[in-house]
Amino acid sequence: MIYETSAGGVIIYKGKVLVVRNRFGNWVFPKGHIEAGENAEQAALREVEEEVGLKAKIREAIGQTHYQFTSGGILRDKTVHWFLMDVANPIYSLNRREGFVEAAFAPVEEAQALLAHDNDRLLLENIADKIKTEELEQSMKLTTILFDLDGTLIDTRKLVVASFQHTFKKVLNIEVTAQDVLQDYGRPLTYTFGRYTQDPATVDEMLRVYREHNVIYHDSITEAFPLVYEDVLQLHQAGFRLGIVTSKKRPVVLMGVRLFDLEHFFEVYVCEEDTKKHKPGPEPILEALKQMKVKPEETIYVGDSPYDILSAKAAGVYSAAVIWSNFPETTWQELKPDLILSRLNELEEYLI
Repeated sequence: MIYETSAGGVIIYKGKVLVVRNRFGNWVFPKGHIEAGENAEQAALREVEEEVGLKAKIREAIGQTHYQFTSGGILRDKTVHWFLMDVANPIYSLNRREGFVEAAFAPVEEAQALLAHDNDRLLLENIADKIKTEELEQSMKLTTILFDLDGTLIDTRKLVVASFQHTFKKVLNIEVTAQDVLQDYGRPLTYTFGRYTQDPATVDEMLRVYREHNVIYHDSITEAFPLVYEDVLQLHQAGFRLGIVTSKKRPVVLMGVRLFDLEHFFEVYVCEEDTKKHKPGPEPILEALKQMKVKPEETIYVGDSPYDILSAKAAGVYSAAVIWSNFPETTWQELKPDLILSRLNELEEYLI
């Protein structure tokens, strides 16, 4: 067995990855042997320049791949050292004497589909999130931030659970758990109550009882999320236009923002009574865009529930989920919001 060592580069430019097709029809990353007197970094940079004519800059080492193959009847064991690279100029020039016939800067998903070898696909998978984040940072230029209210800006979870439990016990004589309540957190009340009764009069009575309880106990049970006031103030001072899009009625919405001195930050409030259809459909967000006269591509909607993310995607705006949500991390892995925020002020870097 012969042991060989090579080095290569995963080259990115504006969130896309360079892949090259060799004479055998396989899409790969550029790589080659480490020559005498070279270290792995030097070899990787030289091979990239020789094979695709790009002067790259190494950002960081991203691991090794290892495989065996037979050539000339001899078993060979190869280790490849890989480096993440940037280029200032993406114009490549293929060296056909090296056996390459085609190249392309491709989005991550497309590159993963093209790559011929499992090792290369796994290598790219391990850095895919980093590349996608950079692509998003370069493409997302925002003027406007729309927020959900409950669970995003103010913590009403205890209030919501208490009001639901009171309503179900009083009207339907049903005991519901906090888990029962929170699975519909963020949906309009009529939707949730309609899952338990088809009688319109009963739904109306449940709405009355719920809202009465909610108003009475609102200020004593509602809590502030840490640093939300400071972050909203920072975003407002940075120049963002801010609005609220919620499934709640306007009077209770205003109670919430006034309780924590947030009211003066927001230009627009789109509440339950302002649209015929509600989240997870696009209508509430589209109404906010209409009132503010802004474009979807310069707007992000920040929320804490799957319905918020689905509504944002349906409306064609960017989406962000907050980590203090009731929902497990797997929810966001499935829905893939554009951003997951640990602080609201992280949005400042996307200001136009």
